Amino acid sequence: KDKTTAGYQVAEVYACRGENNKAFEWLTISFDTHDTGMLSLPIDPFLKGLRTVPRYHALFAKMGFPALS
Repeated sequence: KDKTTAGYQVAEVYACRGENNKAFEWLTISFDTHDTGMLSLPIDPFLKGLRTVPRYHALFAKMGFPALS
């Protein structure tokens, strides 16, 4: 109900389930609410399945992280 708490963790669950669209929906919410979980984006093993998706790279750049190789 409250999108300002645990949004990043909700995104992790969706990513693990292979529900990429829902995962990105929650990652966007997490970005917009300045969720500190977003700092784990580069190393989070639960999001490994998203790393080949262009939307992941766009979000990565939006966060200001160095480009992925």
